[in-house]
Amino acid sequence: MLRNKEIKLYMTLLTVVVIVGFVACYFFNPVSGIIALLALLLMAAVSFLFTRWKYQQIEKLADYLKRIADGEYSLDIRDNDEGELSILKSELYKVTVTLSEQADLLKNKTPITSMSVMTDLISDENLPPVWARRSQSWLVGRQSRRKAPQNGTI
Repeated sequence: MLRNKEIKLYMTLLTVVVIVGFVACYFFNPVSGIIALLALLLMAAVSFLFTRWKYQQIEKLADYLKRIADGEYSLDIRDNDEGELSILKSELYKVTVTLSEQADLLKNKTPITSMSVMTDLISDENLPPVWARRSQSWLVGRQSRRKAPQNGTI
């Protein structure tokens, strides 16, 4: 967490506020200066702990995304809390479910479906000519491999 420059800046500013607050209060009354210092240090500690907790939650989400990228779609990070992190968890879960469903569809895709998709791609007028030629070559190669056993040739 301390490797992030925004956290370093935050901690620096918090330290400056604590020092300035302490000096200002101590200048008027040493006892109130010490009380202010203790209060400011307590607030700084609570703020630091909360920030650390938030970054730990973000690290867990990053780990979750890495596992999803590796194909582990069975994870469930949803929680029933409110707040920004819970909304983010819910949205990530929705994306995970969508990716899982698309992966299942791709596994069940037949060669004919693949060729149909490729034909649609080739017919796109915005497709660069290089990609159209490559797609046509793939389609012709795929079709000839499919027909070869039927004709008795290899």
